[in-house]
Amino acid sequence: MTRLRLDERQKEKLTKLLGEDNLVGSSGEFGLLFAFLTNKPGVSEIDGEPALSLEGVRGMFLDMTLPTGWQSWKKRRVDWTVHTTGLLLSAAKEYHAQKRNA
Repeated sequence: MTRLRLDERQKEKLTKLLGEDNLVGSSGEFGLLFAFLTNKPGVSEIDGEPALSLEGVRGMFLDMTLPTGWQSWKKRRVDWTVHTTGLLLSAAKEYHAQKRNA
């Protein structure tokens, strides 16, 4: 594993970014949700992105039940990494764009 070497200014910027508006925590949570549901049979895509079923998400959060057949589809760590990173980068980009325009 390569060690990331940051100077003090970079560390401060990274720490600030990771803490602002809970971008990392939210991205990680939604990344986990996408990683869990993205390989569910029948999941379609919109513009190259997975389109999750509202029924599956609603059942998990309101009824506290997992979708039928959840044990049978693949759930991979790499899916969490990919979705979390994508969400984090999109959120950070939007955050900084809004900050510039404010």
